Amino acid sequence: MALPSPPPSPSGPIEVRVVVDLVHPKPEPEPELSFWARLWNLLEPHVRPVQTFLGGAMALVPTPTGYSAATTWAYVVHEARDFGIPVAYGLSLGALAIAADAERRVRDKGVLRQLVARTAVVITFIGVIGAIDLYDPVTALTGVHR
Repeated sequence: MALPSPPPSPSGPIEVRVVVDLVHPKPEPEPELSFWARLWNLLEPHVRPVQTFLGGAMALVPTPTGYSAATTWAYVVHEARDFGIPVAYGLSLGALAIAADAERRVRDKGVLRQLVARTAVVITFIGVIGAIDLYDPVTALTGVHR
């Protein structure tokens, strides 16, 4: 039994048609940042960790008298409470506002100016803490003094 001969090959060029259907994989969602990571991303451009650390060190390192600039300012503000609680809060918060404004103004004016302004912010922030008495909210809400 003989096999039939194959059909004759077509004359002319052979056309090959290919259809490609691109399927893009779904992109993996980025993992959601934690609260602390989002907070750091928000604050990092403003905090400048190196300047904050150096400014805090300059404000809190004791001078030859034995007291730091920040604790001296906190003492002065605390003693201002003898003239009245609003005087102490006004003095401390006013100084903090002036220091914060100076910090804002020297943002791009040089590292030394930024460091001095950051030191002033740390000193005045510690001063605000010196003006606070934990009994003040009770007095403000009820009018009861110690």
